[in-house]
Amino acid sequence: MAFIFDNLIAFLIGTTLLVALLFVQQRGRQTAIETSIRYQAEGQAASFVEIMSRDLENARTREQARAALGTYSRDALGGSQQRALGIHSVDGQTDWIEFVTLEAPDSGSASPLVPVAYKRQPLGRQIEIDGVSRDVYRITRFVFDGTGWVENGASPDAVVGFEVDVQGTPSPTNGTSRITELPRQVQVAVEFAYETPDLVAGDQEQTAMFGATRQGAMVRMYASGTGNRALPPRQPGPSAIPLPPWAPEYVPPPPSGGGPADPGGNDTADDDNSGRGGDSNPPNDPPPVVLRPSGRPV
Repeated sequence: MAFIFDNLIAFLIGTTLLVALLFVQQRGRQTAIETSIRYQAEGQAASFVEIMSRDLENARTREQARAALGTYSRDALGGSQQRALGIHSVDGQTDWIEFVTLEAPDSGSASPLVPVAYKRQPLGRQIEIDGVSRDVYRITRFVFDGTGWVENGASPDAVVGFEVDVQGTPSPTNGTSRITELPRQVQVAVEFAYETPDLVAGDQEQTAMFGATRQGAMVRMYASGTGNRALPPRQPGPSAIPLPPWAPEYVPPPPSGGGPADPGGNDTADDDNSGRGGDSNPPNDPPPVVLRPSGRPV
């Protein structure tokens, strides 16, 4: 009888140790998978932020952009056609940003300056992070190659947050900010979501299905403050920087009071700090005064 009890106790102890070892091995494997997924997500996020930071570091002033490429084409959002940055925000998130930067040396392009834009594009799905449903986006990099805007890279399809804050300029919650003077610094932050491993134990019910990683950078713009110095030569191509595909086209207002309609004119006056430029064809100009030989008006 003692022999039977000894073997039964040994069996129970061995089974308990085996279950504990399997549990530890399973948890270790899941932790390794989760660590690998998180490392990959953070690497992709950091790589995208690095590319965008490089473009912003090499951004040009409005005078340099105008000398090489002309002014920006007028759109329906208003604001200055002569600017250093254009930022549009929706619900507190950056929807797109547009500026002129130096072309990468290994691009093979003959144009030293190139207009670029980063656009947040919805993917039509949501994920839940910490109990909150959030829309998922892709941030696409667009480049104007002289004939049209073309896609030139993109972030992973896992963006849930995108913010670009300009130092010294309040970013609008909803609307467009036309920044004429190139700032000294810009802060960029991108938040990515990644899928976590499947739940394998009952005590993991509180584990989120998606994790989040946030990558950011404080970018210094080296051309800030140069103004009209080191102006580049005029590059071949259109006389103005065309609108990106998502920007609404400018529609001139109807004529009022018998004056000529605004033809969507090109700004010729220099912009002030308010971000509004002059119009070369102001409507409803007063008629000229004709004088008699005596000096009295007709």
